[in-house]
Amino acid sequence: MSDPVEEIDLRRIEEQIALLFRRARTYSRSAAAEVHPDLAPAAFSMLVRIVDAGALRTAELIEIFGIDKAAISRQVNQLVALGLADRSADPTDRRAQIIEPTADGTARCRAATARSRGALRSQLQEWTPGEVRDLGRLLARFNTLTMGPE
Repeated sequence: MSDPVEEIDLRRIEEQIALLFRRARTYSRSAAAEVHPDLAPAAFSMLVRIVDAGALRTAELIEIFGIDKAAISRQVNQLVALGLADRSADPTDRRAQIIEPTADGTARCRAATARSRGALRSQLQEWTPGEVRDLGRLLARFNTLTMGPE
C-alpha cells in the first residue's frame, strides 16, 4: 500500500497549477498578439490546432475544445475576418464546414510557436532530456485524469 498524500503536497500542487495557469494566460495573450493585435487568445489556440492539422471540420473543433458550436463559430469568424483562416463547405457533407489556415495564418502561427518553443527550450536547458520527457509525461497523465477536452 502506498503512503497517503500529504496535505502540504496537495497545497503545493494547487499553488503550482495556479501559477502555471496564470503564466499560460499571459503566454496565450502574448502569442495571439504576435500573430495579430486583434486576435483573441482562444482563437489563437484554435489556429494552432488548425495549422497543425492542415484543415479541420467545425465538428472536430467542437470535439477538440469541448465548447459549443456558437463559441467555435465566433472564433472561426475572427480567424476568417483577420485573414488567418478560410472556411469552405465540406465536399463530403455540404452541411459541414472545413476550416483551413491561410498561407499568412500559417506563417504567423508558426513564427509565434517557434519563438515560444525556443524560449521554452532555453528555459529548460539546465534539465536533462529525461527530466524534460518526464515533465511532458506527467503533465499528459495529469491532464487525462483531470481536465477533459482542451
